[in-house]
Amino acid sequence: MKNIATGLFWATCFSFGLMTSAQAVEQQEATPKEEAKVAPRKSNATVVGIVSGQSKEQFEAQIMPILKAQTEACARCEIVNLTPYTSKAEFDVNAVAAQLAESAKQVNFLVINWNSKYHPELEPIVAALKKLISEDVVIIGAAGVAKYNENLLPISRTVLGQVPDLVIVGELEQSERLLNHGYYGPEMLTAIRPPKEFMGLGFASLFFGSRLATNWNQRSSEDWLVHFKSTKSKTRRMWPSLEDFFGRGKRNNFN
Repeated sequence: MKNIATGLFWATCFSFGLMTSAQAVEQQEATPKEEAKVAPRKSNATVVGIVSGQSKEQFEAQIMPILKAQTEACARCEIVNLTPYTSKAEFDVNAVAAQLAESAKQVNFLVINWNSKYHPELEPIVAALKKLISEDVVIIGAAGVAKYNENLLPISRTVLGQVPDLVIVGELEQSERLLNHGYYGPEMLTAIRPPKEFMGLGFASLFFGSRLATNWNQRSSEDWLVHFKSTKSKTRRMWPSLEDFFGRGKRNNFN
């Protein structure tokens, strides 16, 4: 009788152990795996994701100060640097596509302050941008500037020029002419003139993006794209101004 009781005791312990192990496995399977460390988008904030062709040092010294100054009056605006960097803190073009794949999870819209001559090896970036736009993510892109010793190119031969419905913004010089070393073409929504101290640097998309951030809640992401196209078609000027697109409301520190 004692042997039977002992057997039942150990059988019960064994069954309990199996249940505990099974529950542990079940709990482990229910816990999602940690993938990229991407913060979820805050519902009450306007989160602007930035991908810039500059190094991390240049971004912190030039790009972020511009964005902070231009969105200073916008309490809900947040700037997120999505630029991928190499181990030496230089812009990592090879990691852009993977970074863009995660961006829609945390931003309201994107500003791509970079463009380059299109090569087949850059197709993953084009594919990632097209996918985001198909998901109704508004993307503001720079027309781009030619590299040293590089011939001027039409935008149709650049990376961003391969993406329909990407909002491309060019830059004007003091004379209201297009930047003489900037990429050009009808793919541009418009071109704007930045403050004098920033002329020639290819930062026009940052100023356009800043104004969009301060006005973002006025429309849905789908409606913004329709609004941009409609405004351009109704404006007689070759290059519609920021006021044409966003009204005069809260003016930023540029013309």
